[in-house]
Amino acid sequence: MNANTPTGMDAVLDRAIANEESAAAFYRQAASRVTDALTREALEGLMRDEVEHKRLIEEFRNGARPLPEERTSGGSLLEYFGAPDFTPDLSPAEAFLLAARKEQLAVEFYEHWADLYPAGPERELLLRLAEVERRHKVKVEYLYVNTAFPEAW
Repeated sequence: MNANTPTGMDAVLDRAIANEESAAAFYRQAASRVTDALTREALEGLMRDEVEHKRLIEEFRNGARPLPEERTSGGSLLEYFGAPDFTPDLSPAEAFLLAARKEQLAVEFYEHWADLYPAGPERELLLRLAEVERRHKVKVEYLYVNTAFPEAW
């Protein structure tokens, strides 16, 4: 751990890494269960994103990279479309909506956990981890829109 990182944050970072590993495992398992090749490819891409998030957190722990400070804003497609149930014939668009729901839950997890901490480095770290997940949610929502509503010229 970087000498500039408070030791009380070890547990926070360990939990964040475990969350990313769990998300990668979810997408890996989901990819193995779907029948559509494009959906499988989309889920495998999301799995790789989660592996990258784990690496980002590990680099933060080692002092090699900062986490985002500013907050991403925007609405949520989930408010309008909801999250589909997982089925073997999940379409790529449905896979992205399911991923958006998973990312929203991760955002909420970190934000609720941050509420348990007083102002300080642990709370700030948790809010930055929520931002990482929020940005990933925006990404998968973008992928959903471009998959579900392709432009026809």
